[in-house]
Amino acid sequence: MVANDLAPLLAQDTAKEVAIFKAHNGKPIVFAAKGETCFAPYAEAVVHLPSAGAGLDFIIATVAGHLWGFHAALAIDAESRPFREVSAVLDQALTDPDRPVTPVATSLAAIIDRIADGQLDAALPASYAARLAKLTSALPMLDTPGGKPERAAAIIRGQDLLRLVFEETSRPIDTIRHQAKTVTVGISRPGREISPLLLAALADLGAAPADLAEPERQLLIALSTLVIGVEGGVRYHPAGDGADGTPLLRAVERSGRAKGVASRHDQPAPATGGKRRALRLGRGMLSGGASGAQTLALLPLMREPNWTPDGLVLLHLALVSQASLQQKIAILKDLRLYEDLFDAYHEAGHADTADDGKGPGGGPGGGKDGGFAAFLEKLAPRDLILSTPADLIRRA
Repeated sequence: MVANDLAPLLAQDTAKEVAIFKAHNGKPIVFAAKGETCFAPYAEAVVHLPSAGAGLDFIIATVAGHLWGFHAALAIDAESRPFREVSAVLDQALTDPDRPVTPVATSLAAIIDRIADGQLDAALPASYAARLAKLTSALPMLDTPGGKPERAAAIIRGQDLLRLVFEETSRPIDTIRHQAKTVTVGISRPGREISPLLLAALADLGAAPADLAEPERQLLIALSTLVIGVEGGVRYHPAGDGADGTPLLRAVERSGRAKGVASRHDQPAPATGGKRRALRLGRGMLSGGASGAQTLALLPLMREPNWTPDGLVLLHLALVSQASLQQKIAILKDLRLYEDLFDAYHEAGHADTADDGKGPGGGPGGGKDGGFAAFLEKLAPRDLILSTPADLIRRA
């Protein structure tokens, strides 16, 4: 609650709202003017701020609120690190059958003690805590002869759980910035987000937006306006390099129509085509697949701290068959394809108006036949994002 610039009577009324919030099991933190005491009986904490005068107290509150939100998010994120470390040990145990997993149970037991002390109440659902407790009790059995047959499957389930827990407790830097901003703004501006369809598709493969670099998250945001379904997906794990240095990939998770389909990546195999290019460049790619008839998004999963590719997600997308001219222009600009297509169109001898095709604000001009705008309207969204400018103009 930001209340450092309130008149005394208004501060008293605001203190009643704070009391109501606390009565509903909330933990209100109030930024109040120096010397203000009306919030003390009800607030979890009161941060007293000096007055800047001249009607500028909101600047002091903005700085204080931003810093509080930033450090609160960092504190939550710090609690996620042990889960990442334990998951890394399980990764090693999956590739080394002789590596014991009982030490992992010991580490988890220490984490569960911290959960029991309430240190993760603000970030971790109770169901996840219960599942962690079950995993802790099950792991030592995997080191016994009777546990060997279930070892790999149990470790993979444990990895999936730890990934979910990590996602619940981690706070990537973009989230930290957003959380800090939200504290001081109150209600953040509406912004574009990744479609729930794409979020669910990533989750089905054990991935999340936090595993992607910012350009790939922006790619998914741009595609969100066109995606009407995700027909399937595959997550590939790195499996070293081949003799010629080509990265090897192994399919570790499938969803949708990709389930049960035999693939050469059932065993470690060289990355080729779009997969190899996405890993080599370290950025997301859109592809028509080997046949050219598919709509694929290839997204490298990135590894901290150097943000190097650590696997790949492939999504089979279903796109809208038609979109408005405004939608087409927006996604072309989001994908940085608009200017290349605009230039290629005019280099091919087409023209719009005397201003060479760009209307007010740099958009397509009118022209007798609509020119570039009419050209875009005739194209399917899929063709716009997958075909080269030369191919699109040749078909026109």
